[in-house]
Amino acid sequence: MTDWIDLSWNFAPGMPVPLWPGQRQQDYSIEAFHMKNTGGNQNFIHFNIHCGTHVDAPGHYHPGGDPIEKVPLERWMGTCFTADLDLPPLTPIEVSHLKPYEEQFTKANMLFVRTGADTMWGTPDYATKYPFFTPESGEYLIEKGCKLLGMDTPGPDAGLASGHRSGSPLHFTLLGNDCLIIENLANLKKIAGRTTYVMALPIKFEGAYGGPARIVAKELDA
Repeated sequence: MTDWIDLSWNFAPGMPVPLWPGQRQQDYSIEAFHMKNTGGNQNFIHFNIHCGTHVDAPGHYHPGGDPIEKVPLERWMGTCFTADLDLPPLTPIEVSHLKPYEEQFTKANMLFVRTGADTMWGTPDYATKYPFFTPESGEYLIEKGCKLLGMDTPGPDAGLASGHRSGSPLHFTLLGNDCLIIENLANLKKIAGRTTYVMALPIKFEGAYGGPARIVAKELDA
């Protein structure tokens, strides 16, 4: 592999969006218009920052934590090991799932976890039936020094409508211990079981606690 691999979903109408019961509609929309005075084409967009392939900054769940513009750039770049779990829907990700990869991910700057849930992208099941991390697995990752965790699901905690969600323990544990989060990754099968070099730079929205990102990976130089 010599070329960069895109690990990001397209932002497009109809994409999965945050499904938070009781909250207002979160749909993504984009409007194109033509500027008659300049001759150029423009767009307006409307979306929740925490949809599509995006990152979570510490302040998303950690009181007093940094917003996105204060996270050092180097935190979003570096070596990344991708654990290949390929789990059935709604499987709790236990410490026992992660421990076999401990030697690899503790040597890398980031850990991505492939669950296989990306095959449900664009279906109602994607928001509710994805595998999720147990509180114990989150504590284990912090103990092992994980500083960035990425996944091919809407988040580390179970979906709100899944029947398995009780609070947001993973978000609090990870972000509260300065472990950044990347959600809704794509194409992890292409790098599963290997260490690659990843760039995951989010848009620099001042004061925001997350941001969409174009995330790419490349084979490490021999």
